[in-house]
Amino acid sequence: MNFTLNGNRKTYNGDPQLSLLNYLREIEGIISPKDGCAPQAACGCCTVELNGKAVLSCVIPMKKVENGSVKTVEGLTEYQKRTIANAFVEKCGVQCGFCIPGIVMQAMILFDKNLSPTRDEITKTLTPNHDLPGLNRPVTHR
Repeated sequence: MNFTLNGNRKTYNGDPQLSLLNYLREIEGIISPKDGCAPQAACGCCTVELNGKAVLSCVIPMKKVENGSVKTVEGLTEYQKRTIANAFVEKCGVQCGFCIPGIVMQAMILFDKNLSPTRDEITKTLTPNHDLPGLNRPVTHR
């Protein structure tokens, strides 16, 4: 199957049931999407962009990627990375390195569609990343 990954054409001839997350991490060496709960699709740490939509890569089989376009944090421009990082720091929205790539991808996909989202739109967008302080639940310490 052929697809685009971070702007580069790829061909994959392996197991069509392999998760996109495992493909990215094990075959491509892209480690920004994290395995926080696979295959439950509950934490959002594995979020990537697939055909312009945020998806949880731990439950997307490679067969669904055929003829598509996948983007990870590594596929963002330097300007996008700087802008989103500065915005999170300015608003004290820093997170650990484990969950932030999924949060960044969720935010970038939202901003691609709407440069001035409401708080409710932001909350809805980031809901898959459950442990964000100040959104839907109080901060919990593990």
